[in-house]
Amino acid sequence: MQRTVQRQLADYSPEQLFALASDIESYPDFIPHCIGARIRRRSGQNLVVENMFGAGPVRVRFITHAMFDPPTAIDVVSDDGPFESLKIAWRFTAVEGGTRAEFSIETRFRRRIVERLSHLLNEPTEQKVLDAFERRARKTYGGDDQ
Repeated sequence: MQRTVQRQLADYSPEQLFALASDIESYPDFIPHCIGARIRRRSGQNLVVENMFGAGPVRVRFITHAMFDPPTAIDVVSDDGPFESLKIAWRFTAVEGGTRAEFSIETRFRRRIVERLSHLLNEPTEQKVLDAFERRARKTYGGDDQ
């Protein structure tokens, strides 16, 4: 299932927002349920990242491959851990007065029961991530609600 959310972010350029989204090792500081994100390998604009997410006693470790196209796009894919396929996309488009940030996530789990539980127990992940990202932008660069 693919879900997308977008938001106009006044006061920030695509370059600023791309810098926040590409700082993967800072994700545990602000992305919900992210416990760890460590770059294992870097080759130009491509990264291999070890991720740890969890809530309560549950922990999930998996590897992702991130591809950067500064300052407008980041694509992340995985078929590791619980994922048959994971696709995440960030898009940053300059608009009058700021930037339109778009975050989309598509997940398919290896086990059907995990997929069903993830839909029942989880609020929309994409909305929580974009909310956290917007708070991080305000904290880092200033702007509304400072």
